[in-house]
Amino acid sequence: MSRGAAKSVLDDRPPGSTFPTNPSPRWDMFERVLRWVSVAVVFGIVVLALLGFAGLATGSATTDGDEFDVRVEYATVSRPGLATPFVIEVESNAGVLPDELTIEIPRAYMSMFDENGLDPAPDSVSSDGTTEVWTFQTDDVSTLSIDFDARLQPNMHYSRDGWVVVRGGDSEVRVDFRTRVMP
Repeated sequence: MSRGAAKSVLDDRPPGSTFPTNPSPRWDMFERVLRWVSVAVVFGIVVLALLGFAGLATGSATTDGDEFDVRVEYATVSRPGLATPFVIEVESNAGVLPDELTIEIPRAYMSMFDENGLDPAPDSVSSDGTTEVWTFQTDDVSTLSIDFDARLQPNMHYSRDGWVVVRGGDSEVRVDFRTRVMP
């Protein structure tokens, strides 16, 4: 060591250290840029979450039929463990709904949810293994609104397509939709 030269912390490192002896200026610049990019990415994710882009988003799909119209309110985007809305509304075009309505939903879509309740409860429920069928007696009402109270399963990590088919009288109406699952 020359006289007047300051002793560096690097000179006292133990043998076999992984600390670089003389990092190049390019390496120093790379580390600085990597740190700034990392901070910017984390900051961006936090800002998106605060603006609501990482949580629940809902949408609705509607199809008009001859005797009745069907509107499905569903989660377009959800996350595992979140309460996730799913509402089916059937509204008559002729004053009252047919005496009996059957509603079909794919079991694969319904398996995304951890059910808390269904209001109103169907008069009968059946399944063929791939489709769940709910039957409702309408009792001369003009609108039937079915609220499926559930949360997305905590182990659900991928999106699913769903559909609802409503049959009653001489009409059949199908509504298609998709729920994306965010991590």
